[in-house]
Amino acid sequence: MLMDEENQENFQYDPEDDFTDPGQDSEEKHIDQNREVSWVGSEFVANHKNIGWFMGFFGLLILVVVVIFIFTKDYISTISVAVVGILFAILANHKPRQLSYRIDNKGVNIGEKFYPFEQFKYFSMASDGAIGYINLMPLRRFMPDVSIYFPPEETDNIVEILADHLPHREDDERQIDKLAKRLRF
Repeated sequence: MLMDEENQENFQYDPEDDFTDPGQDSEEKHIDQNREVSWVGSEFVANHKNIGWFMGFFGLLILVVVVIFIFTKDYISTISVAVVGILFAILANHKPRQLSYRIDNKGVNIGEKFYPFEQFKYFSMASDGAIGYINLMPLRRFMPDVSIYFPPEETDNIVEILADHLPHREDDERQIDKLAKRLRF
């Protein structure tokens, strides 16, 4: 028996107990706990859309609205599709904000919002052209994944911190992401 009955009854788990390798320097452990990477970056990659893109989009929108009206003869659904299309065009012209990013051993800060690592299942890496980004996949069903665009020189530091807290998984690019790239959205 590893523990006699008397000791077993008095045993309580304490997450603060230090279970590090006795040969490991405690100062080295302290440095690891204070690791952080911070930078300022774009909220998302903005693809330039020229007048041709907007003309093509509105041409397609008019075609869809006319077809819907011909088949349904319903003004409400036709107007709804037109309004959604106009909102889509406005959103397509939205410029990204510059946000401050920080990743440390507690979680990820994006602007004023903090995301603890416990909210995520895993992280995956991808690139949008020459710009790399990390997707953090949430545990909650209806929470969107969190994308973090980062400077290439920080790749190793960022992956090292994330890998200490979350499993890394290679994900295939989702169909919606492929469509967004094709539409330059």
